[in-house]
Amino acid sequence: MICEYTSEYFNETLELYTALYSYHKVLFGGQPLSPNDLIEDFKKVVENPNNKIFLYRNDSKVLGFARLFDADGCYFLKELYVQRVYRNKGIGKKLLQFCEDFAQKHGEEQIYLSVIPINEIAVNFYRKNGYNVINSIELTKPTINETFQEVEFNGKKYKIRV
Repeated sequence: MICEYTSEYFNETLELYTALYSYHKVLFGGQPLSPNDLIEDFKKVVENPNNKIFLYRNDSKVLGFARLFDADGCYFLKELYVQRVYRNKGIGKKLLQFCEDFAQKHGEEQIYLSVIPINEIAVNFYRKNGYNVINSIELTKPTINETFQEVEFNGKKYKIRV
């Protein structure tokens, strides 16, 4: 079942949020946020009235979540995450459809999102669900010596931080 986030699910949703950002650090490199920084970051997310967070729950626990950000009526899917053991069971698709329906009910014909090209699982998921690649560019200028790895996506080469 999908419901809107309430504070009673703070700890469970924080656990998923932490897992998502830990995964991002594996993909992108860099310093992970401390547990306290993650908690503070998540508090800001749930307190922001422009965020709509939807939870996929079974009877006893939160299995996944999605966050839509309302930028003056234009909706951006900021996160969609399902616990690893519950993936490939249609939960992500249901959360995505719920977000699309929500945006449509609020007068928006499209949802926007961004995915880092190296995150092939996410790119393939969104493409399979009808999303088209509009563009992809990410720029960075390191302030310290960093190591980059070159990856290929859709026939183009990108450098990512490792």
